[in-house]
Amino acid sequence: MIRNVLVAALTAGALFLLHVLPVTPAHLWSSPPASASDCAVSPTIGASQPPNGLITAAFNAAGFNGLFPGHQYFGLTALETGPPQARSLRQPYVPPTLLKAIGWIEASWRQADGGTPVISFDCGYGITQITSPGVFPLAGVGMVYRSPDPSIYEGAQVPIATSYTHNIAFGAKTLIAKWNLAAEWRPVVGNGDPSLLEDWYYAVWSYNGFSSKNDPNSYDALRGNYSCNLSDGFNHNRTQFPYQELVLGCVKHPPAANGVELWPPIPVTLPASVPPFNWDSPQTMNIPTPQPAHGDPTSGSLPAPVTIDTPSAGEAAQPFAIMGWAVDYATPSGTGIDAVHVYAYPSDAAGTPTGAPRFLGAAGLGAWRADVATTFGNPGFATSGYGLTARGLRQGFYRIVVYARSTVTGDWSDAHRIVSVPRGDAMSLDIPSAGPVGQPFLLAGWAVDRAAASGTGVDAAHVYAYPLDASGRPIGAPLFLGAAAYGSARPDVGAVYGGQFVNSGYGLVVKGLSAGDYQLVVYTRSTVSGFWNVASRVVQVPPPAMALDSPSGGTVLQPFRLSGWAIDRAAASGTGVDAVHAYAFPADASGALTGAPPIFLGAAAYGGHRPDVGAIFGEQFTSSAYVRDITGLSAGYYQLVAYARSTVSGHWQNAARLIHVP
Repeated sequence: MIRNVLVAALTAGALFLLHVLPVTPAHLWSSPPASASDCAVSPTIGASQPPNGLITAAFNAAGFNGLFPGHQYFGLTALETGPPQARSLRQPYVPPTLLKAIGWIEASWRQADGGTPVISFDCGYGITQITSPGVFPLAGVGMVYRSPDPSIYEGAQVPIATSYTHNIAFGAKTLIAKWNLAAEWRPVVGNGDPSLLEDWYYAVWSYNGFSSKNDPNSYDALRGNYSCNLSDGFNHNRTQFPYQELVLGCVKHPPAANGVELWPPIPVTLPASVPPFNWDSPQTMNIPTPQPAHGDPTSGSLPAPVTIDTPSAGEAAQPFAIMGWAVDYATPSGTGIDAVHVYAYPSDAAGTPTGAPRFLGAAGLGAWRADVATTFGNPGFATSGYGLTARGLRQGFYRIVVYARSTVTGDWSDAHRIVSVPRGDAMSLDIPSAGPVGQPFLLAGWAVDRAAASGTGVDAAHVYAYPLDASGRPIGAPLFLGAAAYGSARPDVGAVYGGQFVNSGYGLVVKGLSAGDYQLVVYTRSTVSGFWNVASRVVQVPPPAMALDSPSGGTVLQPFRLSGWAIDRAAASGTGVDAVHAYAFPADASGALTGAPPIFLGAAAYGGHRPDVGAIFGEQFTSSAYVRDITGLSAGYYQLVAYARSTVSGHWQNAARLIHVP
């Protein structure tokens, strides 16, 4: 068993026992002072009230012995932990939220008022109302009497009265001293685990005095829960609660300033019942840890004053938001920040800069961040959010750096985030659909680069046709079909990507392709990166078709009729043919040409009705018949040839028949 007259100081990882808690001579407390002027430190001594942000930071650090570690007066002593019969020492710790609640119940976080210390009627000083704790070096004098030892007066009493950090540190030290009175002179909750807020119940009771005045059994059983938030529906009447319930109720229901809670609430559980108060045998008051039990997630150190919440590290597609918060913890009001500038440093994957930074702009300030205000207990931090939209970055890695300027010092603090920016271009080839197409046809779609700071981010769209074989492999040089018109309205695209991208449509009328398979490729150029984005579609341009129906061949007598039909299935409308010319090529009986000049027989009449053709190829091809009466040929053999001209490609297709003219 470790006696309460011993506590621990932590040095180089080892525990050293120091003498503390000497018995206070009763006569020193027999005559309380008549006024604050009779207390240990003069009420006229100078003192200043720190901002809530600094108070919060001090509470957080104090809980982890982070204010004055190892200091003979203000360093925290070790904790005795564990069940009553198996106590052991551990490093000092007090849940910071518990300290914040004590500071609020004691003095509403006030260290000074009007440039002088806050002093209560019983000589309680400052935020934690240090009065007569019986803790080294104030045993016997507390803050009621001025110590006759100048080193204690100047080194302990004056700092407690004038300095909020010293006051909070001594309050934490006092609470640990109350905890360490167990198990001999104080009851124990559960296994005496200081990481559980519920196990501090009797130590908090003792902070205000382990007496019957704080026995919960003497209060109205229907009193409910105490709350420090005066705007909620819980009980706010302090007289109806014992001290420890005031503090733990404040942990659960924090005070709020301008609608912002001063710390994140923790739903601490109060004991369902407490044994009757017994000063002489406190062990009879031991209770199990109330369930559910809760720890305090508060960290003992302040985060950097500038934080980047988004984007996360990794890929950041443009446009992306750069958002976070920035404060100066030392500011007396507001956020302490008057400018946030954002830069993007081109870098490698590790974040090492590879080029000159690009200034992305001054971020907007004043975004509402109640979470930040609550975390640091400073309502002034509620407008600490900043935001900026990043765009216009070329593909690659960047170290995003946010600089925030302090109104207190004028210095710039910064935060970093490494991101990978992918290409921001996006496009679509909407029409034609894959498959057969009839010429002329409209090729259309849209293209944007979302990284563009303004406009659509695209300034050109070029269209090519790549001839393909039956397997889909390119078989020749691409055909440049032209520069598509760019900038037509696409409200559907604007609805998805934003109003600046409405005029992102492109279009080109395609014609003149010979029959065959093609991969249509649209290249659009980014104004951001200079790169060309690509969209493609495989289409089939069907071949023309024609027939020479009569004469059927063999010997023909003049005059005779040349007739048939001709179409170009690639035509978007009509038959795709606008002329049919007839020729007779002199030949021998085998059909081989003799080399004599061909005889032009004339232009056939075109456009006659052929419902059979329309039934096969579509109604648009019904008026596809041609006819020409032939006469005047000398006797002999001829290759009779009909040529049909395509309105799509301008090319001539043909059909032939070997005839004999007697």
